[in-house]
Amino acid sequence: MGTGLWGDLNSVKELMALADSLLSSANLSYQAITPLVAGNTATGVNPVELADDLLKYQPQLIEADRQINLAVTARSQLASENLTPKSVIYS
Repeated sequence: MGTGLWGDLNSVKELMALADSLLSSANLSYQAITPLVAGNTATGVNPVELADDLLKYQPQLIEADRQINLAVTARSQLASENLTPKSVIYS
């Protein structure tokens, strides 16, 4: 594996997996949290309704957490010493 541009190109699979997992996690989290925030800011926080909503969106939040774990795994597979400085993702 080379350094610089070749290192970036050789790491494209891991970089894409990292980006995909981060975006998926953000999207799932946003979809789950948006209704919770919208519903509770207009009327105030109702703990019972909030708990019910959290249970309702629990599968999405669990999947978002799984996607974050996939991103962590993809990040750990990157050889940052082979990437150009602007490509390095700090842990």
